[in-house]
Amino acid sequence: MKKLLLSALWLAPALPAWSQTTPPVASTGIPLITITTPAINTTSKLLITGTAVDTGVSSGSGSTTSAAGINAVYYQVEGSSKWRRARLTAKGQASVTWIVDTTVKTAVGKRYYFRAVDVSGFESDIVGRRFKRGS
Repeated sequence: MKKLLLSALWLAPALPAWSQTTPPVASTGIPLITITTPAINTTSKLLITGTAVDTGVSSGSGSTTSAAGINAVYYQVEGSSKWRRARLTAKGQASVTWIVDTTVKTAVGKRYYFRAVDVSGFESDIVGRRFKRGS
């Protein structure tokens, strides 16, 4: 075992550069979306709100370019295949608030899914929450 360990230590400096830690490859920052409305609400009339932030594009060197801005936020109601547009407080800004005006009539409620798209066409991950009527 000791001989094997010594052999590995002797070979380590000769390993090719690709086997060692490499800097991150250039990647694209996707928008981030959050939901701020609580899941349980006391009335059937509901304004679902949240934020969407354009994170910009990472250069791979630890710096980020300026964000292009959020173009749209879409939502989908459980049981539907259609994506609808949420209202934005400002279009094309790096950070926006979005609003969905809806009703929630039962204690079971429905799940809503949300995604943001920036001006460059990059999409956020889909986030979801079940909204229901409660006390």
